[in-house]
Amino acid sequence: MIEASGRYTVVGLAASTEEAKPLLASLGAERRAPAIIVVDINLKGQSGIDFVRELRRENDEGPACVVISMSIRSETIMEALAAGARGYLGKDQDDIAVIRVLDAVTRKEFGIVGAVLESFVEGGIRLFEARVGLERSRYESLTPREKEVFRLLALNRETEVIAITLDISEKTIDNLRSAILGKLGARDRLDLYRYAIKIGVIEE
Repeated sequence: MIEASGRYTVVGLAASTEEAKPLLASLGAERRAPAIIVVDINLKGQSGIDFVRELRRENDEGPACVVISMSIRSETIMEALAAGARGYLGKDQDDIAVIRVLDAVTRKEFGIVGAVLESFVEGGIRLFEARVGLERSRYESLTPREKEVFRLLALNRETEVIAITLDISEKTIDNLRSAILGKLGARDRLDLYRYAIKIGVIEE
């Protein structure tokens, strides 16, 4: 697919990291170092993701890596990108997808398209929901009245204003504030403000 596109030239092939390392060294010595390395996850002798991580550790400015795999699980995609890959391809993606990924990487962008992109986004949404759900669990431990006071405290309303707004005494506000800080593990209003933004109770 890559050769047939006419946009890129394959300068070398290797079936394992043992073959790839001396090949990359010789290409570099010949000033034919590749701009992109397409790395199969299932290399002989070493995981492709581990190989990408090793390449990035040795030379962060070296060729960009694109991982290719049968798996398009979001966790695998994220692991590859976290290891330093700039693109990810599923083995069932067509030649258009392959070239789109290589073109994006050439432009210094992340190359993920089609079903891989959908899986990546869905995984990111699940992680976000899990993180926010965990964060919100503390908020859900508040009573309805505490939630009202929490929101107004996060908005930096004065105790007197909160008391008038909710038609309760300032002493009650002080007691509720202490309970809220304890349940949320917060120290002050700034902590409440940051937490309220994080879980979407208020906006910046």
